[in-house]
Amino acid sequence: MLFKYLKKMFLKGKILKEYQAINKLQQKRQFVEAVKAAEKIIEKSPRKQRPYHMILHMCLFGLKDLDKFDYWYSRYITDSKGSHRALYSLMKKRVSGDMLGWHNDITKLRGKLTNPNRARNEFLLLKVLEVFPLEEILTKVDHLFEQSNVIHDEVGVLEEVKKALKQKEGFYYTRMSDGEGSLIAAYENYTADTTINNQVYQRMNKLMFRQKKLTKADLDYIMPPLKNAFVNASLLSIPPASRIKSTLKGVWRGYLGVASCIHFLYEHSRLSSPPALVAHHLKTRIETPEFLNQILALHTDIGLITCHENLADRFKEMGAQSVKVHLIPNQPNSYHGHNSLKGQRLYPDRDQQILREIRQGGRQRIYFVAAGVLAKNYCYELAKAGHIAFDLGSAIDAWMGIAARGQSNDYIKKLTL
Repeated sequence: MLFKYLKKMFLKGKILKEYQAINKLQQKRQFVEAVKAAEKIIEKSPRKQRPYHMILHMCLFGLKDLDKFDYWYSRYITDSKGSHRALYSLMKKRVSGDMLGWHNDITKLRGKLTNPNRARNEFLLLKVLEVFPLEEILTKVDHLFEQSNVIHDEVGVLEEVKKALKQKEGFYYTRMSDGEGSLIAAYENYTADTTINNQVYQRMNKLMFRQKKLTKADLDYIMPPLKNAFVNASLLSIPPASRIKSTLKGVWRGYLGVASCIHFLYEHSRLSSPPALVAHHLKTRIETPEFLNQILALHTDIGLITCHENLADRFKEMGAQSVKVHLIPNQPNSYHGHNSLKGQRLYPDRDQQILREIRQGGRQRIYFVAAGVLAKNYCYELAKAGHIAFDLGSAIDAWMGIAARGQSNDYIKKLTL
């Protein structure tokens, strides 16, 4: 969307290619690199061609860099007019965490901005906050942690794995985050806003599915198993209060997603006990090679659902005796090459075959799964078939040395197998 707007408005030739490169960095969430590249272009561009509002919105919010925001704000924005200045006053308050000031200002500005489309993120966030007030969501997340059995360290996770191995029972760990939460919000029509719902579907389709359009039939196929996988998880990671608060500094979808996760699970907990929860800091420890070595010390029959064809070799080098791989296509938002399934889609091209392979059973294995939102259902089905499964998402890319979500070099070095 940013790229199309820039192209339409004023960018041509070399500068268009430069912005195209910045857009790719933003999509990879490499915000530090994107900001540096953007600053170089802004410095050498004529004043009238400095699209500072888009640079700040797309780069600095991802970077959460208030000092740099202040620099650009004072240098270019304080002398701008009308809706530009009003909008960036709002954005600055959000980045700094002044949500009360932001709320007061955005309420006053309703209907007054000369170009309300430029403030679309602000108005949609306001709509989401009206449906899911922050204090209410924080109260609900506290309730969930109070009512659940919370595991705080790796030892607790390993004990659960040992128990499942000894009793030859299924077990799975999965994660709820903003992507799945925003899909649930749209499917359940929490906001009763078709603009919000359609934007969620369009973005998730682009990131995950590559359909011409997500139809009702697609959603009715994807969503019930997704919700079922969350409420029946053996161990579940949910956004903590700190993560919920931080999403208010970014795009409205982030807060919608995490708030919806909490609301959905809270409503379910009123009817049944919530799943055992994992303390948030433990999520990153479960992803490390050290934890994998502890898993391999317990069981050497491994399974993988991944787009990385060579990952099995890494596990064999670590001591796995048997590795069964269910290869899936790269996600559309991947930037790390292609495997032998190039051109195929996980859904609907490979999904049914993966489910058939899972349901065949076989000897108990410990699976590591990376398959987007469909990973949740695969973990559920693996547990039903008597296996143990960990939904680890982009951490599995990091095992291969790939920063699929723009992670830091230190993070990638720490996780590379």
